[in-house]
Amino acid sequence: MIPQTIYCISGLGADERVFTKINIEGYQLKVIPWLTPLRNETLPQYATRMRSNIEEENPVMMGLSFGGMVSIEIAKQIPVKK
Repeated sequence: MIPQTIYCISGLGADERVFTKINIEGYQLKVIPWLTPLRNETLPQYATRMRSNIEEENPVMMGLSFGGMVSIEIAKQIPVKK
């Protein structure tokens, strides 16, 4: 069975290390790296750019702090499994 990917977005000031101790059977974690915000970019616009790192339909999203807000915004823009 091929594991499903959980796309992870850390909080501001954090990185992929916040997810290193998470092990969920049947899933693999992929951390979406932060992008430098553009001048006057809104949260929906930023989430659209962050989405370019998602490689499958109906992804599973996980976010921490501001990364959670971005994950929720992505879920408003595309269908997600969780």
